[in-house]
Amino acid sequence: MQERLDGKVRSMNDHLCIPAAKRGTFVLMADIQDFQQYVQIQCEKERRETIRHMAAGTANIILNPLTVIKGTPQLLEKV
Repeated sequence: MQERLDGKVRSMNDHLCIPAAKRGTFVLMADIQDFQQYVQIQCEKERRETIRHMAAGTANIILNPLTVIKGTPQLLEKV
């Protein structure tokens, strides 16, 4: 985490590189705050989609026996 000049705190990824020629050193820094927010949003979307699938499956499990129970008297009337 790095604090910017405007006071905002951002997530940063940094690497220290020392080339084989040893003629200097450089640091590569990247602001990954937006990427982390994107990943968090995608995880939340996947979680919601999983919950929707589970709810649909549960509803199907409950409704199938109810349909059989509801249809049984109609079949008995025909016999």
